[in-house]
Amino acid sequence: MIVDDHHGFKFPEVKDMKHILFFLTLMAVAPVVMAQGVIYECASGHAAQGKNAGSAPVCRKITSSEGGTGDTRAANKPVTLISASVSPESFPKIDSATQKARDSDRRQILLDETMAEQRKLQDLRREFNNGQPARRVDENAAAYQQRVTLLKGELSRSEQNIAALSRELTKLK
Repeated sequence: MIVDDHHGFKFPEVKDMKHILFFLTLMAVAPVVMAQGVIYECASGHAAQGKNAGSAPVCRKITSSEGGTGDTRAANKPVTLISASVSPESFPKIDSATQKARDSDRRQILLDETMAEQRKLQDLRREFNNGQPARRVDENAAAYQQRVTLLKGELSRSEQNIAALSRELTKLK
């Protein structure tokens, strides 16, 4: 819809301008997207892009800027995935004793972090006192309420940290 400003000038309505701006933005971005080259679908369900993405053993070509989509016959066939654990020959090898020592160190670090976080959580719970922390002499009602809110946040973060550390510990062999 065109709006007349009573002086002879006609302007598009604001909602039409939004459509025009969206269209212009889309037209400006489309060549950039189209020029990106080949897009690959990988086993993880994500798309990969670029020269080296197709060299990954778990990816297949799905589009190309040269000819639109990739080979449709290949796209309709089931994809055979090669294990991602295969490493190139030039990749450094670590003997099992070194890896076990590293895993043991990692486990100990996670256990130490968990213990420290549990102590912190106990101290926070003690200070929080079931939502009624002891009021300090120098704090007014607003400062007290702010401290209670901060304590709630710290308690929540500490509990989340412990849960995350526990998940990491369960991932170890």
